[in-house]
Amino acid sequence: VDTLNYNPKNPKLVDEWKEKLGIRKNAFVVGRIDRNQTRKKIPLTIDAFVKFKKDFPEAVLLLWMDHKDPEGWDLDFVVKRAGLKEGKDVIFPPASLMANFMYGTDPADLAMVANTLDCHLWLTGGEGFGLTGAETMACGVVNVATDYTTPKEIFDNWKCGLPVRVKYYECGQAGVDRAFADVDHAYEQMKWLRENPDERLAMSQAGVKRAREIYPWEKICKQFDEHIRGIL
Repeated sequence: VDTLNYNPKNPKLVDEWKEKLGIRKNAFVVGRIDRNQTRKKIPLTIDAFVKFKKDFPEAVLLLWMDHKDPEGWDLDFVVKRAGLKEGKDVIFPPASLMANFMYGTDPADLAMVANTLDCHLWLTGGEGFGLTGAETMACGVVNVATDYTTPKEIFDNWKCGLPVRVKYYECGQAGVDRAFADVDHAYEQMKWLRENPDERLAMSQAGVKRAREIYPWEKICKQFDEHIRGIL
């Protein structure tokens, strides 16, 4: 993680970015920064948000991804089917900041986007590492994430993130098991996070500290170099 870029930003700049993105001033921002691919299980994030919004109508869902990605879902349709309205309940990236998945978003802009989030709802089906989980953590955002593959390690055995239990698995491409997170449990974890701001702040601070101590690029590159030289 480039911790010189991905870190907590000035609150005034964050408010300006919220206004730029069309996020209401006092909204509780649930986000998902990811590629819209089938293994990422984006509809589960949407389903959990629907449950959350019933109790917290001020919530908004920021889906930072290509909503027409050929490897994922037609998210315009999924959002409409869920009874949510684009631009009000759900916000996608403006074309000026992310034209499509091929072009992505400038890292400096992406760090600002991450800082607008109050919670990163990362209901993934499985990760190799999970860069967006680590990057949002570095920005001080608490992740509510599927308890499968790498999130448990990234979030230090859940000291700086909240686990969501797996409801069932599927055998996916290449014979790899993919997890389906329990949407009801995700809602419960988000509700706890919303209603316990002091604990959320403590987890946020612990996550920033962990990112700076464990995942900065300069440290990771040195470890890679030492590991590879030890094999040669």
